[in-house]
Amino acid sequence: MTDPIQEPSTLALAMTSRQPAFRFPPAVAPMKALTEINESLVGVLPEKPNTSLLRPREPRPSDRGSPNSPIIASPSGDVILKYTKPSSGERFYWKVDSRMLKENSPYFRVLLDPTKGFVEGQLLAQQLADSTDSGSLPVVVIPATPFTELYGVDALELFLQILCFEALASDENHGEDEGLQAVFSFNLKAQPLSLVARLIEIADYYNSPQPVLDAFRRLDYSFGKGKLRLCKFSEATLKMSEDRIRQTIVLANFLNQELIAKVLTHTLVIVGSKRWVHPPQVPEGPYLRWQHLANGLEGMTPEI
Repeated sequence: MTDPIQEPSTLALAMTSRQPAFRFPPAVAPMKALTEINESLVGVLPEKPNTSLLRPREPRPSDRGSPNSPIIASPSGDVILKYTKPSSGERFYWKVDSRMLKENSPYFRVLLDPTKGFVEGQLLAQQLADSTDSGSLPVVVIPATPFTELYGVDALELFLQILCFEALASDENHGEDEGLQAVFSFNLKAQPLSLVARLIEIADYYNSPQPVLDAFRRLDYSFGKGKLRLCKFSEATLKMSEDRIRQTIVLANFLNQELIAKVLTHTLVIVGSKRWVHPPQVPEGPYLRWQHLANGLEGMTPEI
């Protein structure tokens, strides 16, 4: 047995901060990871994508997937990602295309590279070497952290699907699925703002905001209710809930929609916040950025 692979301490410390400069994945103890990948992967994997935005009307027996029947983010997938929810121990499995993940995400480029010295990449290389004749797909564990728990599995799945968006293009192998990219885009545009806000959080956390930004630019995203009504302060904006106002501000800043960000910031100032009874304080522990607006409103306490 080889000695456990130790991740540099500076990288381990970086993962504990709110927005580390580069979020390398924390190393997983080799013995634990080897135990986790011993799950059987026999059986034929379904080839049609069935993520949360593309599942048929009839619900799956489980939206978590399983080693034998993972959620299909990419029909051409060659790797299964496994994520265990810390609070409940629930396990989720997604079939993904490692090439697309590495092309679209610096995080996965490192995680899946066996030369970078991380356990996940080295175990992937070992599984690929061992599975030449078995037909099983290798399993890679996505490390769970307080931040991934906060952002949610639904946001993680949506993020993975966006990274694998190219796989939804029809070809001769699944020509009956022509138009899946359009269907996915249409459904993405209709997602709740609360989910979209968590999606951009998890994209930033994994140092991969650009694919998500590109996805929403392709949609000409309208913030769920129509972009034009948000470009002008009105009675309608005053009727929005505080959480929705805050989430819209964060999303508008992400999409570089400065006018919408200004209008909604003005709205929040007029409406006020129950959180302003006392000077705004940075929440303890992990938090969603709309819960504490760092760029102006709540980021700095005025000097007395």
